[in-house]
Amino acid sequence: MVAEEVRNLAIRSAEAAKNTGELIETTVKSVREGERLNGETNEAFERNAEISAKIRDLIGEIAAASQEQAQGIEQINRAMAEMDRVTQQTAANAEESASASEEMSSQAAGLQSIVGDLVLLVEGANGAYSENGGKRAGHSDAARRQGNSKVDGTPLLEASKRHEYSHKESGSGKRS
Repeated sequence: MVAEEVRNLAIRSAEAAKNTGELIETTVKSVREGERLNGETNEAFERNAEISAKIRDLIGEIAAASQEQAQGIEQINRAMAEMDRVTQQTAANAEESASASEEMSSQAAGLQSIVGDLVLLVEGANGAYSENGGKRAGHSDAARRQGNSKVDGTPLLEASKRHEYSHKESGSGKRS
């Protein structure tokens, strides 16, 4: 019996040793698999870190480009405001020029009238004809052909005499 017990104990010890060996072998395999997975995980983390760095750089570039675009838009807005101001100033200047042109046109018409009156006065003061062969004093043949020799169908001499007479009657002798 003791021998049988020893033999059973030896068999159980052998089985236990065998099981322990298998457990150790399985554990070693698991540790190796864990090391492999740990290596793959480290590689994945390194790739993620590289990708994150690239993304961070891209975000920085996008932020810089956005800042440049914002500055460009601000410059465009300032340029458009300046163009609007210049356009309004140009319109105001055009309006002033038109008004000044009308005023000058009115003044020119007034001056033409005064010059016409002066011509009548000068011709009236110098007489109907000068010593130049019957030509009106101060007028060339070309001027007479342009219609300057008559006022309202009346020869200038008669018109100037009427003008001179009307000033004498009013007692001023001056044009009013």
